[in-house]
Amino acid sequence: LTPPSGSGSMSGMSNNGVAGYYSGGITKTGNMSTSDKLSYATDTFTALKKALSQQTQAPSSISNSGTAGYVAAGSGPTFANSSIIDKITYSTDTTTTLSATTSVAAYGMPSASNGSTAGYICATVASNIDKLSFSTETRSTFGNNSIPVGTYIGAAENIGSAAYFSRDTQASWTKLSFSTDTVSQISATLSSGTNFPTSANVSNFGKNGYIFYDSITFQDKLSFSTEITSAISVGSTTGYSLPSSFSNNS
Repeated sequence: LTPPSGSGSMSGMSNNGVAGYYSGGITKTGNMSTSDKLSYATDTFTALKKALSQQTQAPSSISNSGTAGYVAAGSGPTFANSSIIDKITYSTDTTTTLSATTSVAAYGMPSASNGSTAGYICATVASNIDKLSFSTETRSTFGNNSIPVGTYIGAAENIGSAAYFSRDTQASWTKLSFSTDTVSQISATLSSGTNFPTSANVSNFGKNGYIFYDSITFQDKLSFSTEITSAISVGSTTGYSLPSSFSNNS
């Protein structure tokens, strides 16, 4: 399967049981403003008629499954970083722009969603986390510079419990507890500290999170129950280059 826009460095989000969405990205001709929809029932792609408000690559994405998905920040049409948040309403596949913005203008910020409650974006350059309340579509920021310095690229979400953000060269995890909006470091480490994981998450609902690496042929599996990481082979001979992802958690 190939998305109609055929770009890389896209965001990925899921309307569970219905469809997944890729948005933004970059091709040889520049940044993209398109969104592509993958129907889970038929495994077919269609391009949404309403584009994002900007051409952007490596945006963040969060999803209020059943209602709407949000594509945030990224690098803009002139490669200047953005803080814009676009909303894709799932029932109509239409795109609008929120008045709320991310606290920093940046690209490649990992993100996670806690069911229908809120979405979180790790504002790495400010060592904080942005929280978008789905009910009010307002953004708050917390963390108080308590998140360790580093480039956070990957994320895995255990809905109702916690999100886990991974760092690249530090090979470590930062845990965000949804019930208290507090962050902590866990003892589990990534098996690779030199290659960038994906900018989107893959989670087996309530059980495990998975991080894919750029240009190597294995992935890390994080057990949510034990918070222990193990490396598993993906059976590829080429590895991945800046992949995007979403999960049908239905």
